[in-house]
Amino acid sequence: MVEFSDFECPYCNAARPMIDELIKSRPQVKVCFATFPLAIHPNSTLAGQAALFARDNGKFLTMSNALFDNQLALSEGLIRQLVKKVGLDEKAFDKAVAEKKYLDELNASKEAGKAGGVDSTPSVFVNGRKVTLTFSLETMLLAVDDEQDWVSGTSSWNGN
Repeated sequence: MVEFSDFECPYCNAARPMIDELIKSRPQVKVCFATFPLAIHPNSTLAGQAALFARDNGKFLTMSNALFDNQLALSEGLIRQLVKKVGLDEKAFDKAVAEKKYLDELNASKEAGKAGGVDSTPSVFVNGRKVTLTFSLETMLLAVDDEQDWVSGTSSWNGN
């Protein structure tokens, strides 16, 4: 499962508990977070860079949660404070930002999303298929279960 998300998007923040519950109830499902910074959110690109920097330092989930938890107050200064708060090297982060280390990856993630049909955040794909039903835990569980049935050949769609 791939979730295209923006750290300043309130709908993405609202989806967090559903994704967490999905992970708990379907531990066999690998969930990949793909950054999709929206132009209307002025701090989403820097937040995405902070998340990728944290990922490279083994603290993606901690940073991701900190960014979402502080979503309404995100600013350049706060993002840098969060980098320090989660135990990352501020100077190394500043250097990575200055060198634009993560911009190509952010842009590639966004382009991949656009190519796949992302037109809003959050957008979720299960085995490459976009989930277009109302975003809810029940919908996500149904999509994952249906995909697992399909892949295993036990789906009612194949005449079994």
